[in-house]
Amino acid sequence: MRPIVGKKRQSGAVLLVLLTIVVLGAASLLVTKLGKYNNLLHRDQQTVKVLGEVIEALKGYAVVNQRLPCADLDEPGEVGHGFADAAGCGAEGYLPWADLGVGRRDAWGHPLRYRVDPAFSATIPDPPDTSDPSYSVVDRTGALLTPAFPDGPLAIVFSCGKDGLPNGENEDTSVDDATCENQGAPNLIYVQDTRDTSFDDILVWLPKSHLQERMEEAGKWPP
Repeated sequence: MRPIVGKKRQSGAVLLVLLTIVVLGAASLLVTKLGKYNNLLHRDQQTVKVLGEVIEALKGYAVVNQRLPCADLDEPGEVGHGFADAAGCGAEGYLPWADLGVGRRDAWGHPLRYRVDPAFSATIPDPPDTSDPSYSVVDRTGALLTPAFPDGPLAIVFSCGKDGLPNGENEDTSVDDATCENQGAPNLIYVQDTRDTSFDDILVWLPKSHLQERMEEAGKWPP
């Protein structure tokens, strides 16, 4: 009978080893998934920080120059030189990061997109609420996220996220590579929503009231 007991103990030890291997494998897979999630979350947070710095830089630029900068227009195959182009007032292009003194890319290394209300790229109107907003931001159901007249968005800034492509309403029909590029003519509607496999853009905007408040604080309003 003793040999039988020994075999049972041996079998039990083998099962314990196998169970340990399974548990360790599952734990390793979980750690890998958590690591990827934490990395994605960290990049999202870093990108949101960069976009916040851009909005603050736009306010500072307006205080000094009494206007907002135009976009850095796209050149096919290039990601922009960082300076505003006169023809980019009202057109979508890359962020004029050199003019603003901010970073040019999101946490994935992709260039940031930018568009300004043309009424505010020549000079800040007096008063600033005399015109309807040029742009609106919606979620993917079409629900409006930005205020209506008179406090619409003066500027749109967005990251194309991990995939490097504008998604949803942020995309036109001519995107050809993962450099956050829109070579066509985007419409006046932009989208911001929760991220998933089909949408990972991160978009922010500058409301009129926020710009006016900053200019009042700086003693530059009325202009």
